[in-house]
Amino acid sequence: MGGIHGQVDKHRILFLTGQGQTRIHIDQVKGLESEIFIELEVMLRDDQTPEQGQLIAKDLCQKIGIKENNHIKCAYMDLLLEKYSNEDNH
Repeated sequence: MGGIHGQVDKHRILFLTGQGQTRIHIDQVKGLESEIFIELEVMLRDDQTPEQGQLIAKDLCQKIGIKENNHIKCAYMDLLLEKYSNEDNH
């Protein structure tokens, strides 16, 4: 199903934690203005596994109060397409 489905316009603020291993992206997405999104990006060192990166992210989520049920596992474009699809059906 590849190809281009649209364009996402967002405003992003970037924070670095600790020695800069984890980037915290705070995004506001045009069309989803009522929500703020936080993306964690763990930059693995050569001696770290992806599983260790997941644990780092999970620990940070707990520290800043992001609950597992608030995680979104899709792209902003998917959220926008779903929103506009729901609006068209009403």
